[in-house]
Amino acid sequence: MTSSNKQKAKRYTAEEKANILEFIVQHKATHSRGAQKAAAEKFGVSSVTVSSWVRASKKKPGRKLGSKSESSRKKSFHIESPCELRELAGILEQIAELEALTAKLDALRTRAEEIQDKILG
Repeated sequence: MTSSNKQKAKRYTAEEKANILEFIVQHKATHSRGAQKAAAEKFGVSSVTVSSWVRASKKKPGRKLGSKSESSRKKSFHIESPCELRELAGILEQIAELEALTAKLDALRTRAEEIQDKILG
């Protein structure tokens, strides 16, 4: 394929990404599986792209992609009861949902600043 035949990759705004991540959070609230696939189909975005946004939304601020901290290396662990594991899973799910909402909030703040700058000149 020559360079003139290459398709240019679509760039998504922070607001578009946040809307898609919010859709995923809402879909997960009502369905047990398939949120990323449903988002990809609804918004016409590659499922690989959606997956990378979800991973990025879960990334801790200030940490480089692909880097591993001491605490993230494999450790042995002991679970007192299955209840603890279920509770941990629930907490981690809530954290992921809140991080997706944070991304949406950041996009809305950015858009509000753009509009404010436009209005105020």
